[in-house]
Amino acid sequence: MSSRKELKSDVWALFVSLFGGVCFGMGAGIIAGILGEPRFLELSSGQSGLFSASLVYGIAFGSILPAFLADIVGRKLIFIIAGFESFLFHIILAFMNSTAACIVMRALAGIGIGAITTLAPSYTAELASDKRRSILLGLYQVNITIGIALGYLFNIPFNYVSDGWRFKFELI
Repeated sequence: MSSRKELKSDVWALFVSLFGGVCFGMGAGIIAGILGEPRFLELSSGQSGLFSASLVYGIAFGSILPAFLADIVGRKLIFIIAGFESFLFHIILAFMNSTAACIVMRALAGIGIGAITTLAPSYTAELASDKRRSILLGLYQVNITIGIALGYLFNIPFNYVSDGWRFKFELI
């Protein structure tokens, strides 16, 4: 493989590693701020647990899908579709008012995150050159942690607005 082609492949592998890790970490980390919203504080412990776990249920289901679809459709297309699907359902989630609808949207968004989480390491390894493969796979793990930290950081400003993360930015 020519060095120019190798570099292009490594850049794409870096993107997959960064996006895959941060996507999973953000989904896991952001829930802490949402559950601190006044309307979610009224949930029973069972409802709160279901709300938290709904994303993980979606991730568990979504992580199985690439095993069946990646060889048929291709890893790149599944990665792109899963990223778009996760983004779309997170946007829809921002406008949901009922707890049940939020649980369903989180589960649906989790399907995309699960697919990304499954595909990212194998696709990164497939794309990366031999000399950069291990560092790019290690970056995937680091980016999960960075995503969790970013999720917590994004929660901080919403603790100081009256309606939490619901797009009404009136300071208390």
